Amino acid sequence: MDSSSGLRVILIPNNSDNYCYYCYSENTRDGFFVDVCDADKAIQFAKDFGVTPKYVLTTHKHWDHSAGNEAMAKEFSGTDPIHIVGGSKDKVKACTWPVDDGDEITIGDIKIKCMHTPCHTKGHTCYYVTTESDITEDSVDRNKNDATGYAEVAGFSKCVFTGDTLFVGTVGKFFEGDAEQMHQNLERLHDLPSETQVFPGHEYTIDSLKFCQKMDTRNDALENLMEECETLQSEKYPTVPRSIQVVREVTIFCRYKDSKVQQLADTDSEVETLRAIREAKDKGTTLGVI
Repeated sequence: MDSSSGLRVILIPNNSDNYCYYCYSENTRDGFFVDVCDADKAIQFAKDFGVTPKYVLTTHKHWDHSAGNEAMAKEFSGTDPIHIVGGSKDKVKACTWPVDDGDEITIGDIKIKCMHTPCHTKGHTCYYVTTESDITEDSVDRNKNDATGYAEVAGFSKCVFTGDTLFVGTVGKFFEGDAEQMHQNLERLHDLPSETQVFPGHEYTIDSLKFCQKMDTRNDALENLMEECETLQSEKYPTVPRSIQVVREVTIFCRYKDSKVQQLADTDSEVETLRAIREAKDKGTTLGVI
């Protein structure tokens, strides 16, 4: 099936490494923003793109993911005001639509499932997005829009916006939670269909993969992805998204079930393995080499 029948995501850089996203259906053109930090950029994008956004999905309360919410609410007030969506257990700035785990939002032919993923913050929420299509992972298309200058990704029907919970190569810091919560979060994310495209909140890929390489020295998938991402970076092109299957293969944090990784952490516990890897990264060290 042609990529015009699935989802398209436009990547809007914010700050030095944040991503704001605009996701829409190729079928209906209905869409939404994710994690607006710089409202000026989002508002200008909406004008250039010719859309009046009705939704901003916020993964968590940190300023670099929500600072633009108030300005977005003011700019798109009108008779049908924009909805600012955020986790009910987070204090998301300007939130008008608090959501809980399992809540669903429908925007045209897009269905969004809210996943409460506490750890980085207590109310952190990931958004699993689907639309009706028989598109496969192999059809994912990356390009730059000549008119806007933004990178775009299309040709898929499933994606997840993970904020600061899961990245390509790492997981978010445990600011308001612990390894057990992060383990539960990863178990749920790992259960998503393998072709689901992961859109994290930051461009952390290269540094994160370098950390993984220090411990995981014989992982061909990791080496191949690093080479590809270094090429993309040299061309000033985003390294994301990646499928959840690829993220699981290359991210040492996601391999807590692997006995070799558990041996490095000197434990047979998945949770303690995850905790040990996070602590090592926080200290700027490693657990050794597989």
